[in-house]
Formats: sequence, structure tokens, C-alpha cells
Amino acid sequence: MANGSHSRLLSEPDIDRQLKLLHKRERRLILQALLHREGVTDVSAVVEDDRTETLLTYEHSHLPELASAGYIQWHRETGEVSRGPRFDDVAPLIELLEENAAELPVEWP
Repeated sequence: MANGSHSRLLSEPDIDRQLKLLHKRERRLILQALLHREGVTDVSAVVEDDRTETLLTYEHSHLPELASAGYIQWHRETGEVSRGPRFDDVAPLIELLEENAAELPVEWP
């Protein structure tokens, strides 16, 4: 990719929306899990926390936000989460974070 293309990519409004949604660790964990499998049937296993208040936060905040963006499909009745129609838009950013995790500061979210 040419240097001008890099600058254009970073100035696109969609990257702002993606970063805003990904500023929460819980959302990144869900999307990261979906990088490696088609669907998740138990969100508490992905986040390794099955406390009621944590699961309620997912149901009332994180999952609806990701579904609204089109990154996931969330089936409230079954609790199943799968890749949404816009998952491929955010997947490269999740992959970048995952592949470069060792380069990020330890205290980075």
C-alpha cells in the first residue's frame, strides 16, 4: 500500500467508529473470539466471567452495540453470537491488535 493510502485509511470516518466501539475490552474479546470461530454460544466463557452483573452488562450494552454496528449477530433467545454482515470491516483491526499485542504497553487496555 502506498504511503498516501495509509494516510487516507487513517483519516476515514469509519476507523473512528470502529475505535470507539473497540475501546471496551469486552467488545474486543467477543470480536477476537469470532476471528477464530464462526459463533459463540456462551459469552461468559469468552470473557471468563459468569457473574450476573457482568452478563447483564453484555446483554444491555456490549452485545447490542456490536449488533447495531453490524459486527455481530446476536440471538437474544439462545444467547448465540455469530459474525455479522460487517464483521469483515472490523476483523483487520482486531487481527492487527492481536498480532501486535506484544508491542503494546502492558497497561494498555
